[in-house]
Amino acid sequence: MRVLLAISNYKNGFPYIQDLERELKAQQVHVDILDIENLLVIRNDGNILPISKSKVTATLLKIPKIRTYVRIFLVKRYLCSLAGQYTAVGIHSCDA
Repeated sequence: MRVLLAISNYKNGFPYIQDLERELKAQQVHVDILDIENLLVIRNDGNILPISKSKVTATLLKIPKIRTYVRIFLVKRYLCSLAGQYTAVGIHSCDA
């Protein structure tokens, strides 16, 4: 079984995400985590990969008025590229 957890911020988020990850791994579930705030993917093996390595994207993310829209576009594009790779996707995000 493969699970993707989409969360707002992995390092500064609530500890229940790390607990959920640990419990799923104990049951032999492959868990990848999508950090929406930092636009990173934390793979099951511990590798951390950026969603986009583009310098243009990095520049656009520095512009406050469009940062949210750029982030949404990148996350949507990334999620569409994952179609069929995961058994389940859990979305744990509560940005205000």
